[in-house]
Amino acid sequence: MTYVSYPLIEHKRHLLLKNHRGNLVIDTGSPVSFHEDGVIELGDCKMNVPKSVQGIVDSRYLSEKLGIEVKGLLGMDFMGKHTTVFNTKKFGGFISFDDQGFPDADALGSFSVGGCPGIVMKVNGMNARMLVDSGANLSYIDRRFVQGAPFVGQREDFSPMLGTGVFATDTYEIPCHIGCGNHKDKDVNVVFGLPPKIVGACLWQNKVDGVIGYDLFSNFRVLLQNGQVALPPQGI
Repeated sequence: MTYVSYPLIEHKRHLLLKNHRGNLVIDTGSPVSFHEDGVIELGDCKMNVPKSVQGIVDSRYLSEKLGIEVKGLLGMDFMGKHTTVFNTKKFGGFISFDDQGFPDADALGSFSVGGCPGIVMKVNGMNARMLVDSGANLSYIDRRFVQGAPFVGQREDFSPMLGTGVFATDTYEIPCHIGCGNHKDKDVNVVFGLPPKIVGACLWQNKVDGVIGYDLFSNFRVLLQNGQVALPPQGI
């Protein structure tokens, strides 16, 4: 695949790109992609994909939940094979694939769960193993990291793991430190929700403390390369 870039759409803290086949949700938290046409085309790469995930999550489901027309979802079966650089509005507003220009990017302490990337970051002063989920508009954290953090209300979210899909969660604003121990490091306050029991159990089984979503991408340029999450130079 040759280098290609697309405008990065930010809709209600969700990240999407648009090409000639319509809007795609960009989801590093999903191991698989899908599209209502059964194919995803990006640049000169064409990938056959299912039309839904297990017959539950499809373009209609995402369009209804996000309030914008969505044709499919781009997951880690694609991004795990192609260097991907996220640049939210703060950094120019585009996403690129197979950009080879970042040999000096700083890799974060990282891991993988089912092909989906994770990083280690500080949450409330403690090391936390966090899945990196560009499809999550709200970040989540285990209750033990919430101690002393201010409650900031309830937020509504959705997950196909739950029967109705929609749920409400208590949220807390928690200080975090993200970086590699150099000038790119940032102290940021992140609003976290408490995961529903079934989601929390899944995280616990995989030795994961939480999920960092849109908040990571809005504060950093983010590079996915060779299974690692890295921080390229932060200028546009």
